[in-house]
Amino acid sequence: MKALRMVIITSGVFGLVLVVGISVNALVNAKKQQLSQAPKYGESPVPVHVVAATAGEYVQGRDYLAVVEPVQKAEINARVQSTVERIVVDEGSRVKSGDLLLQLDDREIKANIESMTAQIAQVQAEWSSNTSLIQSLQESAAYWKKETDRDQSLAHNGAIPVSQAEKTRDQYVLTRGKLESAQEQSRALTHQIESLTQKKRELEITLGYYSIVSPFSGVVTQRFVDPGDIAMPGKPLLLIEDHSSLKLSFLIPQEDLPEVQEGAEVHFRIQGGLEKATLSHLFPALNESRMLRAEISLPAALHPIVKSGQAIPITVTLKRWPDATRLPVSAILQQGEQNYVYVVHNDRLEKTTVEILGNNGDEVAVLGIAPDSQVVEHAFLGWAKLAAGLEVEVYP
Repeated sequence: MKALRMVIITSGVFGLVLVVGISVNALVNAKKQQLSQAPKYGESPVPVHVVAATAGEYVQGRDYLAVVEPVQKAEINARVQSTVERIVVDEGSRVKSGDLLLQLDDREIKANIESMTAQIAQVQAEWSSNTSLIQSLQESAAYWKKETDRDQSLAHNGAIPVSQAEKTRDQYVLTRGKLESAQEQSRALTHQIESLTQKKRELEITLGYYSIVSPFSGVVTQRFVDPGDIAMPGKPLLLIEDHSSLKLSFLIPQEDLPEVQEGAEVHFRIQGGLEKATLSHLFPALNESRMLRAEISLPAALHPIVKSGQAIPITVTLKRWPDATRLPVSAILQQGEQNYVYVVHNDRLEKTTVEILGNNGDEVAVLGIAPDSQVVEHAFLGWAKLAAGLEVEVYP
């Protein structure tokens, strides 16, 4: 009886397994049928976004940051050490060439000039007195010369004693000695007057250093001292700039030098307007940072709307193609050292190698494709899903 129950139970389990197996098999077959009816991967057109290559002028440029500077500016320094007595100008003051800027204490130098003037007057008086003496001695010497000649003639003829003629000659020699001494004194006094006059002239020139004037017409942009400060050589007092002529200056890294040339076209914006100028000057040597200073002359029309020290972004034109094929940078793909694009032709992709002429960051100029070519810019399923000959569907 017990053995019979076990047979019945075993038969029931086997039947249950058989039923479950049949049901799972039916589900798998139904799923396979569904999958067989679904479209196979890769058979439908792949969606892509395209852009049309354009033709026209393409300019490749390099961006720098330039600063507005005056063509002429001067840091005013003292040439002598003295106290700043008076400052005539302030920051923002407009000055003309030769205008007084500040006055240094010049009392000591003026006292020296007065002393030198007095010395010159004293020596000139001595020279004048000595000149009168010379004139008197010249007359006396001329008289004794005649007397000597006469007495020597008389003594030679025996008319007077020889001793008398010798006394006359001694008087002439004495007078002549006094004359020569007075003449030597006159030369010494003349030299002394010239020396004192030269020293006075130098003091008067130095006196001019105490009144500091503007070297040209311009604007005082900085003042570094106040009355009572000590001015000395090498210590700046004022900064003056001539704003009638302005320039843009900037630094070029040495790696850019093969491409940036003097005379290049430069573009920049001032108050929203696009301006054009010429790279007018490249300095002959690099600075300690291995950068080269460059300058651009600003047109006079722009002077009223810029300020000295203002920073202005500029673009220097490196190359220009009057009729180039242009594409967005995002359309370019790289494979090793080659650049290529996918061109859509008859709804299929053509992998086309291109040569890049220039790149301005957003756009490239290329050779290898015709203008108006439909070039893939964005693949919805990713670039790795694209290949030459693939059927695609263009989306806007």
